[in-house]
Amino acid sequence: MRFMVLGPLQIVVEGEPRPSLGKTAAILAVLLLNRNLPVSTGRLIEAVWGEEPPRTALRQIQNRIAEIRGLIAGDPHCNLETIGSAYRLRVGPGHIDVDRFESGCAYARSLVDEGSPVEALAMYDRTLALWRGPAFAGLEGALIESGADVLEESRMEAVEERLDLLLRLRRFDQAATEARALLAEHPFRERLVCQLMIGLHATGRTAEALEAYETLRRALADALGADPGPHARRTHLDLLRGNLDLHNPTTGPRSKPRRPPLPRQLPAPVPGFVGRTAELARIDARWSARDGKGPLAIAITGIGGAGKTALGLEWARRRLADFPDGQLHADLRAGDDPADPLAVLHGFLRALGTHPTDLPDDRGQAAANYRALLADKRVLIFLDNARDADQVRPLLPGEGGSAVVVTGRGRLDRLRHVSDVVAVELAELPEDDAVALLRRLTGDTTAKRADAAAVAAHCGGLPLALRIAAGLLDERPSLGLAGLAKRLGDGSLWRAGERDQIARVFDLSYAGLDDAERRCLRDLALLPGADIGEPTALRLAAATGGDADRVLDSLAAAHLLRIGADGRLRLHRLVAEYARAKAPATADEERALRERAVAGFRDLRAPAPLEEYGFLTAAYRAWAAFPEGAVLADVLCGFAKRGHRPEELERLGEDALAAAGPDPGRLARHRNLVAVAAYARGALAKAEEYSRAALDAVERTEHGDRFGAARANLATALARLGREQEALPLLNAALAAAAAAGRDADAAAMGMTLGWLHYRMRDFAAAEQALATALGRFERGGDAAGAREVHAHLVEVYRAWGRHTQARASLRRIAGS
Repeated sequence: MRFMVLGPLQIVVEGEPRPSLGKTAAILAVLLLNRNLPVSTGRLIEAVWGEEPPRTALRQIQNRIAEIRGLIAGDPHCNLETIGSAYRLRVGPGHIDVDRFESGCAYARSLVDEGSPVEALAMYDRTLALWRGPAFAGLEGALIESGADVLEESRMEAVEERLDLLLRLRRFDQAATEARALLAEHPFRERLVCQLMIGLHATGRTAEALEAYETLRRALADALGADPGPHARRTHLDLLRGNLDLHNPTTGPRSKPRRPPLPRQLPAPVPGFVGRTAELARIDARWSARDGKGPLAIAITGIGGAGKTALGLEWARRRLADFPDGQLHADLRAGDDPADPLAVLHGFLRALGTHPTDLPDDRGQAAANYRALLADKRVLIFLDNARDADQVRPLLPGEGGSAVVVTGRGRLDRLRHVSDVVAVELAELPEDDAVALLRRLTGDTTAKRADAAAVAAHCGGLPLALRIAAGLLDERPSLGLAGLAKRLGDGSLWRAGERDQIARVFDLSYAGLDDAERRCLRDLALLPGADIGEPTALRLAAATGGDADRVLDSLAAAHLLRIGADGRLRLHRLVAEYARAKAPATADEERALRERAVAGFRDLRAPAPLEEYGFLTAAYRAWAAFPEGAVLADVLCGFAKRGHRPEELERLGEDALAAAGPDPGRLARHRNLVAVAAYARGALAKAEEYSRAALDAVERTEHGDRFGAARANLATALARLGREQEALPLLNAALAAAAAAGRDADAAAMGMTLGWLHYRMRDFAAAEQALATALGRFERGGDAAGAREVHAHLVEVYRAWGRHTQARASLRRIAGS
């Protein structure tokens, strides 16, 4: 696909122009004039409607943008990006006729400098043939006309340089004829007048040459009140004195050997940059501490949309004075069509003054030439969107005071082997910075902070999502941040278009995953909660059929999964949403996932670690209606028994009961959680109520209270309420059930409770017998902690019984263990 702007605007595909663009042409024209740079929505509206846009202007712009995206879809060399409320049309080198015109003129000038005027003239002829008429012919508007004027001036400069070549080649009559025709359209171009004067004089028409000068003088005086410039006056004077040198005619100041202009390729900074203070300070510290012997590579990595390019450009903007020899920039296009390092090197070499015919075809030689050109310079090289270290390595300078900013979604660790590297990994913005960015982008400084914070939370602190959200307010400014927070909460403003913008950012990382990694990412995204423990993640990763450690490491390397210093694994909320949408799970897959996630906690021989509390409670809320939720109720009882947040667990159990349905087994487990939590916080009457209800439900199941747990819980609550006589038969029956079922650990705990109950009833002999039996079970099971607790109860029993020798013996057993 090629864009043709040197004449009527056209899009040409495989040599065939696309149909007329209609009103879309004006928008495309402004984007092409500012290609590879962001163009605000306001400038696009101004280009189409001037100072009086219709009320629907924003919607019409969005529709036209969608139309342009449709026109260029599938072309790897151009892409239309949304950047907050701005748009950037990326166009690959050579895919717009302006690029070919400019490179052709540069080549022709180099031929002139090398003393090859015939070849230069042929090159000018081919280059000027690219023009099919005035630039952007047929399009109106101040922005477009201004850009067209700049292009027309470039064309006229090339035309005049070509006429100079005709004079040098002594084709005087042709030069005079063409100059006279051009002056009919451009009567004030003094260089054309000089060329006409020389051509006429050389063909024996000196009187006409003098008249050409007089015509120019009168026209300038009448129109501008000015005289001809110094070179026109000098040419006129030489003509009068007969001093005009026809063997070396020149119509302008004698040219000097051309030095290539300093490359200034850095894109404009991303609007509205905020925060990242620590990251900028870290980069500055390493830059200031460099030894100057070699370049510093600044590797900025992170999740897509985290603002890696924005951070790099912001640091570059602040440090431009450190790079007096210019800036180079390349989009390395990580993804299915990554940039070839040799092609990037060719672009850099041309920018540094290498003639196109001198570009090596060998990548190693091109890299060597590149390093040689940069050896004594201080240049900033910005390599955006890198795939990996292998793609970047040939583009690193060899020595000197240059810096290389590299951004990418994957790890760039291997750059350390070839360069001094400062690695910066970006996460989402902290809430304060996210709120500040929203306020700056929307201009809404009066909204409540809570509303801005709510929008930031819905966007997960991701700068890209925050810019998209701010763009939504351009369409509906009456919403304000408060209204936007509400709409984002119910999802009504996350239309397909906005979701697609975010999805495109994650697609690059997702494309590099294999099937096992994709499935693992989806399964992790289906889990509730803010973070995931490593054992759970490894269990899910192993179920994909891949090597579990490798799968998780690959997701972390792609910055789709973050592993915190605490060892917990976290997915950004938008990554999780993306993964769920990318590979929707079936009901059977979701059930299998719940079973795998719960199995690890169900099978624990010890209470679940405290760091799993957040995940387990989130899973319990989400899965209360499923059998796995009931299993988690048993797991959460362990937290309540340790006194960890019993009030919250009690509420969670009550909420789960509302969603649990009529199944008596599930009801029993949820009621039991409420009972255990109420007991832990001292709400004994409620503990009795829910323990009794749990027992009622479990007795309606197929196997009833076969392990005795429900009866034991009710007995414990009754005992604490002082109703020992009611508790005793229940506890004896529970203990017998547990022992018969071979549940020695449960029987040991119940036996200890039974001994405590007899102690409260002052039946010390029965207490001793129950505790001795429980002690044997704990010791056979290797439960030293349980055994110590039994001895502690025995100490109390023996002291109350007056058997101090036995009490001391139990104390020694406690001390010795």
